Amino acid sequence: MTNREALNEIFKLDNGTLADKLKSPYNTIASWRFKHHRGDLSLEKEIELISKMNYQLQNTIKWKKIAK
Repeated sequence: MTNREALNEIFKLDNGTLADKLKSPYNTIASWRFKHHRGDLSLEKEIELISKMNYQLQNTIKWKKIAK
């Protein structure tokens, strides 16, 4: 599953439930939800939220610089 799919699943929960599970303020959860739906949530925050909700990473992103 992609980050987007995982976050869509996570954000099916209401803000109050997520605030309790993530130990974050209600308004912060609402801000993350808004940013996710607009596509503005940073990759770092996506990974943090997904891992806090007990999802496990199946593979890693690797970069290789191409020599010119």
